[in-house]
Amino acid sequence: MISAAEKRKLIKYMYDETNKGNAKVLFEVLAPNFVSYGGAGFQDLHGPEAFYGLWQTFTAAFPDLHFEVQIVVAGDDEWAAVRGIQTATHLGNFLGMVPATGNKVEWTGTACFKFDENGKIVERWQDLDNLTLFQQMGVIPPFGSAGG
Repeated sequence: MISAAEKRKLIKYMYDETNKGNAKVLFEVLAPNFVSYGGAGFQDLHGPEAFYGLWQTFTAAFPDLHFEVQIVVAGDDEWAAVRGIQTATHLGNFLGMVPATGNKVEWTGTACFKFDENGKIVERWQDLDNLTLFQQMGVIPPFGSAGG
């Protein structure tokens, strides 16, 4: 099993590289049997290729997508977690449902990662503040607005 420090370093590396547009890093850090449960994809995703496709979907709608790592917590077991803030400009159709608004958006997220004995990520469980994201894109009215 890799150390807590190595897990923290690997997670930060993954986000640093994807922030630079190098999503091919996902094929380096994710195991072939990787599964992402729910979260940003609104469904389970199996394998690095499927997760790479999700990244492409997000960057098509949010070309300047950036994930700011706020904290990474890792222990001596196979788990680590990250919390961060995602920022972007909504410039493309999101999931085929939300046409571009040009709005600057910001939302938080937390992901838990499970590592295998080779230091590859085999599972990801994520919670995103989708309510805030969809409010900022104008899909859901803010609390206290008309209609309430």
